[in-house]
Amino acid sequence: MTIAESIKKFITWIQGFDHRVLQNEDDVKKRLILPMFHYLCYPEICHREYSLKTYQSETYAKNPEIAQIYFATDDVKKQNTDTSLIFVEAIEPQQTKLNEAIEQARFYSNHFKTLFFIVTNGYNIKVFQRLHYNREELVFDTNIDTLKNNDFASKFYNKLNFDLVKNIDKNTIDILTYTKCNLIEKLITRDPDLQYFLEKCDFEPSITREGCHLVVVKPKVAIACNLPQAFGEGNCQIEFSSILFKGLKIHLNHQDILGQLMTGLHTHPNWGCRRFLKELDKNNFTVYLGQITVILSKLEATDLCLCIDEVCQRYKNSIIEFENALETWDFEFVNFSEVRGFILFSVRQELWKLMQQFTKEFDYKKGKSEWHIFHRENISIRVSRGIRDHAFIFPKFDRDLSLLPSNQVNILYELNDINLQSIETAKFSLWQQDIGVRGTWTAKYTKQWLLDKYIPQVIKYYSNKSQLSESELLAKITNYRSESAPIK
Repeated sequence: MTIAESIKKFITWIQGFDHRVLQNEDDVKKRLILPMFHYLCYPEICHREYSLKTYQSETYAKNPEIAQIYFATDDVKKQNTDTSLIFVEAIEPQQTKLNEAIEQARFYSNHFKTLFFIVTNGYNIKVFQRLHYNREELVFDTNIDTLKNNDFASKFYNKLNFDLVKNIDKNTIDILTYTKCNLIEKLITRDPDLQYFLEKCDFEPSITREGCHLVVVKPKVAIACNLPQAFGEGNCQIEFSSILFKGLKIHLNHQDILGQLMTGLHTHPNWGCRRFLKELDKNNFTVYLGQITVILSKLEATDLCLCIDEVCQRYKNSIIEFENALETWDFEFVNFSEVRGFILFSVRQELWKLMQQFTKEFDYKKGKSEWHIFHRENISIRVSRGIRDHAFIFPKFDRDLSLLPSNQVNILYELNDINLQSIETAKFSLWQQDIGVRGTWTAKYTKQWLLDKYIPQVIKYYSNKSQLSESELLAKITNYRSESAPIK
């Protein structure tokens, strides 16, 4: 197929397209985006869908939209940020204001390192070519009616067709950008007046912390970090004072911080110990932060490392403090269906049902005995007298529960927001003082209380009610297990 033939087919298709048939976001995808890229000659196997919710941040992806991404290769194993070409986000046809969608598309385009990103509601189409340093150029701001013009359609095709886009060399762009930065830096160093002006733009160094929010500032770099709470995930945002990076804000999530920043703390940039740094020459570094790549001077790289050292040290301390305070060292951490906690041990399903039934019969509102210490809380066990919560115990069932007659139920020490709400209103040191037998129970204490007191009491209570001996009832419901050690 010649170029002229492919353009002609694209024009014929777009001129026959009627945007009025679009009713929802799915229509925009199926009736506009997928056919458009077919006629732009993108192979179907080079296309993949991504749920934006999977890569959510605090700022973006509030709704679980589906984005379309096109790659340069049909090899699924090689479809990554190196081969990504175009990010496309469809929105509802009735949504005429595209600003919020553009912000979200910009964020994910930087995440996937695509060359272009497109936002459309089925009629309006905005096409951005992504540049370095988190910037982009609006190359098409059009609509379906304009796109039906032969000349305009040809320009659109010639800018975005598969053969052209896939041959754009990202590495060449990096080299050109590096050369440009080098030239700018030399001009600045040779002009004392300009250098003085730029120094006036530097940040004022400081370190401030309010609760879990930490801000570390050096002359060239500032990092605002939300420290992790109770084994939750933290995040941070990095900014630079240089006019070359004006408007650039790099967002890093919990995985980015642990995976990229923690290695090589308190080492010089040119030692090669930090994963996110690569020395270009004695005065310049390539820096990889999340999905963003920038080129920094030695002074900027040094300030960045100093900020990261301070942030990461406190980030680690925050994690360690919670680990020590709640005595969770020996237990496996799990996170599923908005439940976070630690597996203490496992019991037979029959025993769990009795444990749960016991809490219903001994609700703290029903009596004043030493065992009336429970508050009904769905399927979990909430140890509480209504004034102070000691612990939340949650069941995690095996996946094959319906297949085996004697399946195990994992007993979790749950990290519940209600139990840890004092973190938000008090300093961490005060929260630590609240931990103990009379306050918030640790994972270690909760495990021993369950095994030494609660489960024996449950067995004793129901053996009397069922007229079975404790040994007979125990035979039906035992076989506790733990990953750390066998439990008798």
